[in-house]
Amino acid sequence: MKSMSRTTLALAAVAALVVAVALFYLLGGPAPSNLALGRAVTASASFESSSPASVLDGDPSTVWNSGTFPPAWIEIDLGSTSRIESIGLIVEQTPAGPSVHTVSVATEAGHFTPVEVLSGETFAGQELTVAPGGAVRDARFVRVETTSSGSWVAWREIEVWGTTR
Repeated sequence: MKSMSRTTLALAAVAALVVAVALFYLLGGPAPSNLALGRAVTASASFESSSPASVLDGDPSTVWNSGTFPPAWIEIDLGSTSRIESIGLIVEQTPAGPSVHTVSVATEAGHFTPVEVLSGETFAGQELTVAPGGAVRDARFVRVETTSSGSWVAWREIEVWGTTR
């Protein structure tokens, strides 16, 4: 069996690396993960011992409750600039009824741009999904503001699926 020269081996290694990088970018890069899990979170208000962190703990049986009727908001700091592909919300609302929620993103705190307005009948345990067209690039903060509801503003879980930059 004939052995390959060092130059041939080096060229083969470079070619394999180029193919691997091309496939990485063609297939969309790393798989999305829940960027919000365990991140810093603030809210406009919280009822008694109800913590905003409850919506980012991966457990839909825990709840953040604002203790107020709308308007009320909850804001997540993803920790770094990220590419957001979808946002999942698990509703906590009793009684069921009409509600309006605005989901916004920002590169820096306080400068939010609305991504989607969710309007319609909602109920406890319902899962809502926001899938921004073409994915949101360069977002660090996500805010969910409820502007209309027949009950206090509350959420069971909020997930932000995407990749960090």
